[in-house]
Amino acid sequence: MLPRRRHELPPTAGLPLRLADLRPGAPTLADDVAALIGTPPLQLACSGTAALLITLATLRAQPQRRRVVVPAYTCPLVALAVHQAGLELQLCDLRPGHYDMDPAALRAACDERTLAIVPTHLAGRVADVADALAVARQVGAWVIEDAAQALGARRAEASVGLAGDVGFFSLAAGKGLSIYEGGLLLARDPALRERLARTAARIAPHSLSWELRRSLELVGYAALYRPRGLRLAYGDPLRRALRHGDEVAAVGDDFALPLPLHAVGRWRQAVGAHAVVRLPAFLGQLSAGSAATCRGCAASPVSACSTTPPARTAPGRSSCCCCPTGAAATPRWRSCGAPASASAACSSTPCPTTPTSPAWCPRRTCRMPATSPRAASPSATARG
Repeated sequence: MLPRRRHELPPTAGLPLRLADLRPGAPTLADDVAALIGTPPLQLACSGTAALLITLATLRAQPQRRRVVVPAYTCPLVALAVHQAGLELQLCDLRPGHYDMDPAALRAACDERTLAIVPTHLAGRVADVADALAVARQVGAWVIEDAAQALGARRAEASVGLAGDVGFFSLAAGKGLSIYEGGLLLARDPALRERLARTAARIAPHSLSWELRRSLELVGYAALYRPRGLRLAYGDPLRRALRHGDEVAAVGDDFALPLPLHAVGRWRQAVGAHAVVRLPAFLGQLSAGSAATCRGCAASPVSACSTTPPARTAPGRSSCCCCPTGAAATPRWRSCGAPASASAACSSTPCPTTPTSPAWCPRRTCRMPATSPRAASPSATARG
């Protein structure tokens, strides 16, 4: 018997909406987000999946190119979008220890039949888009960055989504920024942006019924996206499905075809525009909390982690962690997996003297804040 509880922990760290966000206002959401993350103009869609569908419908001009290569571990909505677009899904195995596609497997999966490669920024890890671009250029394919979970993530001071030909973000329930269901489409090339806009106008028209439904769902989301409300709206229905033996419904990833395609109304755009003003401070707050401890090295604060991979600083120690050997001791390298208190496991090589705001933290021992170059959006579960 599963325990009863009064509260439900949010599955993702999304920005909670306030009552003031629900007031009418200017529908400037896409422009406001573009200004915030430093991208060319963004195009609003009714979901991240819809943004992908619009992209695939725009790019499929050559009939011999029908395959879309995606990571073997990805959101089921990606596969459904490819299916709804009338294209073929090609899964690519992952490289060990990462959500990236394996370089050798990616090259084996791509040929003259490949329409697009979809590198995915998943679970707080920024994907290797450069390798996907190299393979795509060899076979004449497009690169679509799936940044549904990564709004606000950056690589080399630039937003994710800018390296590929097209990128998209999700504004679904539970995302860092949400209008219950929504998506943002990004393309650097103005001509391609115009083509994407024409496709969206053709296949995703205004729908009063869908917008009314999403507006009511957004009001409910604003009221219930908190520990007490989530038990009623999220936790209890999933546990009920589990008790009935419906594992698919219990996971919450059961989607019907066709996937909805429609424009986003002005009121929901205004709600998002009100909320996005608070997003930078919210992400900063999450980062400050997660930076308090370098998890896995309980005795070692994050400030003791190196700013460079240990392979460069401590040769032969490919996965090490910096730990203090005493209250006033100089932090030194120690082998990962060794007890944090085992000073004998620490090497004689001191850590950097100013290791603040680390850009790198050891694998398997420490997790970085959500705003680091290796991390994506704090909302890494819900999709849309």
